Amino acid sequence: MQRKSSPTRSIALALAGFVLILAGLRAVGLDQVTVQLKWIHQAQYAGFYAAEAQGFYEEEGIDVTFIPGGIGIDIFAGVADGSIEFAVVGADSIIDMRSQGMPIKAIATTYRINPFVLVAFGDSGIASPYDFPGHVVAVTPGYSEAQFGAMLANVGVDPASFAVVPYQYDDEPFLRGDVDVQVSFAAGSLLPLREKIGDRTLNIIWPDDYGVHFYSDTIIVSEGLIADDPQLVLRFLRATLRGHQFAIANLEAAIDATMPYAAVPDRDVQMSMLEASIPLIFTGENVVGWMRPDVWEEMYQILNQHGFLAAPFDIADAYTMQFLEAIYDDE
Repeated sequence: MQRKSSPTRSIALALAGFVLILAGLRAVGLDQVTVQLKWIHQAQYAGFYAAEAQGFYEEEGIDVTFIPGGIGIDIFAGVADGSIEFAVVGADSIIDMRSQGMPIKAIATTYRINPFVLVAFGDSGIASPYDFPGHVVAVTPGYSEAQFGAMLANVGVDPASFAVVPYQYDDEPFLRGDVDVQVSFAAGSLLPLREKIGDRTLNIIWPDDYGVHFYSDTIIVSEGLIADDPQLVLRFLRATLRGHQFAIANLEAAIDATMPYAAVPDRDVQMSMLEASIPLIFTGENVVGWMRPDVWEEMYQILNQHGFLAAPFDIADAYTMQFLEAIYDDE
């Protein structure tokens, strides 16, 4: 016997369908934006996930899609050709790409302190770059070499006074004692390293403490999008900064927003990363996302001196303050 639907049930179904239709229409009416992340989905980007979960992007008329980064992904090409609206990359690589003529600009930096550090065991007697002579130091080839070299120059330590070997993304040489000092990432690889060493302690050496100020995670956009739709750029950045401010003040909710994305689905791991990220994002100097021209100039000079740039250019072309100024002037 076929059961007849009650009037109440029919009305409920109709209302549910109507809500779905409205949701679909609303999504269609939003600006579709793609954000290419620098690395895999993790709490490093909790501010972005929080902005989505809290509805900040939707309030700005934006529907956002996050794409994880990884080895072999050409982030810059996607931004330059318009297939990706926004991306998160290292400030040093932005300067490199601008020196090659790529039409991109930084609009804000989320990691105002660079997480690049050097670590030594607490009982090694190595607590600063002054202690490097006579030891073995593992450094990642690439931009970190420029920060490392600039730190040595600032403190007057001769790089010929110790052995430098390439860091191979493997902690075993350090744990065995074959390497006395190695590079690490304060909001990433340093966290599992601490787990591996048990009760032993680490001395953390920050180039930033020795006058080497490099921004890390930085949001870029093409010059074309800035020219064609500056309001979209403004709305996106406003929502993103709100997300980072929310994440700083609401750690548990920020991790709630991160977990559906997280490549490592361990809440404790993600919380440790977020806690390590907060001092890099909110430094107590200026506001979240803020950029300083003198820091950009310093990064440019260091990279140029170490031969990383294809050609000299005006560093002011690599970034714009117009959106940060508009957002914070309104507050």
